[in-house]
Amino acid sequence: MAGKQLWLCIYTVRTLLIARPFSAYRFSVELSPFRGHTDSVEDLQWSPTEPNVFASCSVDKSIRFWDTRQRKSSALAIPNAHESDVNVISWNKIDSHLLVSGGDEGHIKVRISSRSPFPCTEGRKRAE
Repeated sequence: MAGKQLWLCIYTVRTLLIARPFSAYRFSVELSPFRGHTDSVEDLQWSPTEPNVFASCSVDKSIRFWDTRQRKSSALAIPNAHESDVNVISWNKIDSHLLVSGGDEGHIKVRISSRSPFPCTEGRKRAE
């Protein structure tokens, strides 16, 4: 992946840390954590198009969007993104304005960022 910055994210209960490579086999962990979730972090995904942006989801039912250049708080938070734990998130590789999430209640939700040309901000698949 020429030209792409490689970062490793380490997450524990309520804390996210960034580790940057400084050689082929060594990482330097930044000691300034990303804080905001109030319960265990379940998943973290880097944006496919924004090298400084990642999203995380948690047992606290929220999804948070982070910018590595801003550490005081998440850039955007979606509290109660699901009715229960949010277990998984994934960016759309073709349209990076789309993020899908899955929760313990069995719902899959598609979120469209505010920079998208589409007017919708959230979609939801329901069992019929």
